[in-house]
Amino acid sequence: MIAVRQVNDLTLAGPLLARALAFEVGAGPEQGGQLVDLVGGCCLFELWDADRLVGAFAARRDSYSDGAVITVTAAGGLPGYDLTSVIDAWAQLQAVGPGGARALTCTTRRPGLVKKLKRAGYQVAGYVMRKEVAHGLPQ
Repeated sequence: MIAVRQVNDLTLAGPLLARALAFEVGAGPEQGGQLVDLVGGCCLFELWDADRLVGAFAARRDSYSDGAVITVTAAGGLPGYDLTSVIDAWAQLQAVGPGGARALTCTTRRPGLVKKLKRAGYQVAGYVMRKEVAHGLPQ
């Protein structure tokens, strides 16, 4: 069983979370993005299989008039572990009780992850459109 542990720094989780930069929609490495861009302002979590660190994720909680939404901003892990289902189960626990979250969101450009999330009950909620500009002018 995978245990989810909240942590205060990127000492162990950083290298696993850095893998998410390659798939970042907003500011990946090709746009000069850094890990701090993905995890700044988030809670950090490590995923442990007994005494082995197998994954990590960063999430933030945003409050709205109709309830809270948890957004996973970065996740990464070792091959052979279904971290998506572990993170989804963790998110389901966040919905329990008064003040619980009403939704979980994430942004991805990985088609395989989209298919997997759809099978788990997620829906496409929109699209991210991007146009590069230089010095405020269209390129």
